[in-house]
Amino acid sequence: MKDDNISKVSAPSLSGHEEAGTECSGWIRSGGGSVIKVGGAVVEDPASLAALLDQFVKIEGPKVLVHGGGRSATKLAAQLGIESQMVGGRRITDAETLRIVTMVYAGLVNKNIVAQLQARGVNALGLCGADLNLIRAHRRPVTPEGIDFGFVGDVDSADGQRLRQLLSEGITPVIAPITHDGAGQLLNTNADTIAQTIATALARCEMDNGQWTMDNGQWTARLKETLDPSRMDNGPLGSKRRLTLQECEMGKDKADCQSPSSTVSLTYCFELPGVLRDASDPATLIPHLTKADFRQLVADNIIVGGMIPKLENAFAALSAGVAAVRITNIHDLTGGTVITNT
Repeated sequence: MKDDNISKVSAPSLSGHEEAGTECSGWIRSGGGSVIKVGGAVVEDPASLAALLDQFVKIEGPKVLVHGGGRSATKLAAQLGIESQMVGGRRITDAETLRIVTMVYAGLVNKNIVAQLQARGVNALGLCGADLNLIRAHRRPVTPEGIDFGFVGDVDSADGQRLRQLLSEGITPVIAPITHDGAGQLLNTNADTIAQTIATALARCEMDNGQWTMDNGQWTARLKETLDPSRMDNGPLGSKRRLTLQECEMGKDKADCQSPSSTVSLTYCFELPGVLRDASDPATLIPHLTKADFRQLVADNIIVGGMIPKLENAFAALSAGVAAVRITNIHDLTGGTVITNT
């Protein structure tokens, strides 16, 4: 139920034009949501996938599952005589590789997970970023070092409202890491980034009643209501306006600018029990990791490789208003390493 003292605010559509009925309403604001990202090593092993899904179905409330599948893509590419190239844990995606990852991620892996969830009584729907215009991205530019990742996408926008609509009808989205650029081009996009983007979109939808956007990778326009003296004569509906995040950061009406918060959680689930000081020794689990800890451990070459972008996404989610982030394994979705900014 909407507060009668708050004017109706519509979320911008991804085309840049307002559409009727796109505001985030009370359901997601009170219901939050859980976003679980599961790695390829888990989804590609039947026993591990079954164990993960048995845990997943027990999560109460609305939930979203984001998955990878890189090992299956690498295996299929090898069978087809196509060499897989990786740079810093990221796949270089030429036209043939894009065909393979689309078939594997958005096809075989995605639909297998959907079928397994249906068998467990969960009304799952398999999607990629192109479906429902869910996630738009642009092709990654050539790096200063001259590395061309090919058809790899960096996220521009995500539609939390569309997800909210699905969740409100009891549908559990299962999202593959394939996005699109709005001009007909599919793009291979990092699954950890997809999960962070989805969690952030739901958090923004919950916090801001739909008035959010992503611009060049930065979420902006967090709105808070405040009294507007210039509109006091207009009655209850006109007596309040919304403060932008920029106004809050500039120090305007600080009393009305509360810190971003939501009830959305993000969990990265893979084959290890969490962030480890020694990747070969589960006993070296780090139960709590702050941003300062992360920077120091990277400098000390303790956190290396693919764990670095995973944690960068974790901290980005927290900074954007996601309430809780953890990294764990299939055996305990409430354990592992808890990630906090401080």
